[in-house]
Amino acid sequence: MIDWIDPVLYIEAASVWLVLAVIISLIKEESFSSGQKNMMFWLMVIPTVLASLYLAGHTVYQNVTSETHGPVHWHADYQVIVCGENLELIHSHFPNNKIGSPLLHSHDDNRIHIEGVVKSLDDISLGNYFSVIGGHLNSTNLQYPTEKGIVEVNNGDLCAGNPSTLKVYVNGKMIDNPNGYIPYPSPLVPPGDCIIIMFDNSTNSTPPMCDSWAIHNTGYTREPAQLGERTWQ
Repeated sequence: MIDWIDPVLYIEAASVWLVLAVIISLIKEESFSSGQKNMMFWLMVIPTVLASLYLAGHTVYQNVTSETHGPVHWHADYQVIVCGENLELIHSHFPNNKIGSPLLHSHDDNRIHIEGVVKSLDDISLGNYFSVIGGHLNSTNLQYPTEKGIVEVNNGDLCAGNPSTLKVYVNGKMIDNPNGYIPYPSPLVPPGDCIIIMFDNSTNSTPPMCDSWAIHNTGYTREPAQLGERTWQ
């Protein structure tokens, strides 16, 4: 795979040069000969065209070589429940209006948004989502950023005085490797996943259903997505 330089660097460099060239032309216009004016024109046009062509080539290459062969817009809903309390993610603020990265983020809606070109499936794993929002998730540890600060729990910590454990359910079924889980590729929820992250002292927790599933009056009729379910290919 070609290691492309970020095209934004070329766009910025071309823009800076274009502004400088325009300023020079305005200042020296009266003293420029016809040949010098033509030269300045091409010195402005060529960098702009080359930067645009590089951007177009970069975009096409990224789309063709990505896991999804182009941009996607998928969603998965989730809830984080610690010792019976529903935790709310720290609020986003203007101008970004999202917590996370451009590819993987939330908009204050308890929903994972996957928007853009997916270069690698690891980039959109559940563990990476928690990483980009400023938290952490694996099978024994949860760190979740809230307005009151980071809430952190580990297996063995207490809920109501009893040792408790972290459990992650996808569509009602507990999964063993939550940090590596890849959400189901769907723009709508359902059929997009309902992910429940619970920390409590019960041994047979029955996870609640995400509101997006409940309002459709549908049960958990699909198992957690497997890597073989790459329906976008």
